[in-house]
Order: sequence, then structure tokens, then C-alpha cells
Amino acid sequence: MLFELDISVDLRLRQLKEEDFPAIVECLNDKDIAQNTRSIPHPYTFQDALDF
Repeated sequence: MLFELDISVDLRLRQLKEEDFPAIVECLNDKDIAQNTRSIPHPYTFQDALDF
């Protein structure tokens, strides 16, 4: 994604940055998420975020 899209005052979509990865790892390292998705591994690691 090469652009930012303002959808509303409260939500903004933008390209992922490496500084986002710790929060992504924290959110996706939930066993319930892994059990209810087809492709998110558990445990979800920082390397998984980099590979994505």
C-alpha cells in the first residue's frame, strides 16, 4: 500500500511499519486467535510479523 486513507476522524489506514510489529505480535499471540484462523501460527513471533 503506497497511500494513506482517512476513513473517519477515528480511523486511518496506512502502510505497516516495523515499529508496529511488537503490537501486532502481542495481539496475534493469543491462542484463541490462532485456533480460529487458518494461517496465524501459535506462538506468533516477531519473525512471523517480519515474514508477513
